[in-house]
Amino acid sequence: MTIYSAAMINTMTHWRSLALATLLVISGCQTTPPATPSALAVIAQRAQSGDATAQLQLAAFYSRGEGVEKNYPESARWLTLAAQQNNAAAQGILATLYYEGIGVPQDYTQAARWARTSAMQGDSTGQSVLGMMYFEGRGYTQNYAEAYAWFALAAVNGDTLEVQNRDRAAEKLSTKALQQAQYRATALAQQISAGT
Repeated sequence: MTIYSAAMINTMTHWRSLALATLLVISGCQTTPPATPSALAVIAQRAQSGDATAQLQLAAFYSRGEGVEKNYPESARWLTLAAQQNNAAAQGILATLYYEGIGVPQDYTQAARWARTSAMQGDSTGQSVLGMMYFEGRGYTQNYAEAYAWFALAAVNGDTLEVQNRDRAAEKLSTKALQQAQYRATALAQQISAGT
C-alpha cells in the first residue's frame, strides 16, 4: 500500500482539478462564452468546419455539461481536433487528460507527446505536465533536474502552484545538480523563445 504525504495528495488533487479546470480556459486566457442555444449552435458550426478555438470552446462545454450533456470523451475528441491543428492550449489540456485518464484511456506516451508539443510552444499546462511526469517517473525516467526545469518554466509562465513543485524538485537535488537544472531551464526558455 502506498502512503502519500499531504503535499503529494495536494499535488494529485491539483492535477485532477487542473485537468477539468483548464478545459474552461481558452487560448489567451479568455473564458468561454455562455452556452446559450444560439452561441452553442454558432460555436458547434465553427468547430465542425475546423476552427481550433471553437473546438476548444466546444470541448469546454462538454467538460462542464453547459448547453450539452456532460461528456468527457466528447470533450477529449474536440480537444484532439484542436490539438492536431497545433493549438497549444488544447495540446496542454489533452496531455493532462491522458496523464490522468479523464475522457481517454490513461496513456503516458500520449501525455508526453502532447505535453512536449505544447510546452515547446510556451504553454504552462504542457510544461506542468512534463514537470510532473519527470518528477513522478511516469512516461519518462524519473529526473528531478528535468522536472525542476519544466516546473520553473511553468512558474514563469503563470502557474503559481508550479513554484511549489519546482521547490520540491529542488529539494531532491544537490547544489551542483540544482545549478545544472537552472541552466537547463534557461536553455529551454531560450529554445522556446527561438521557436526551435
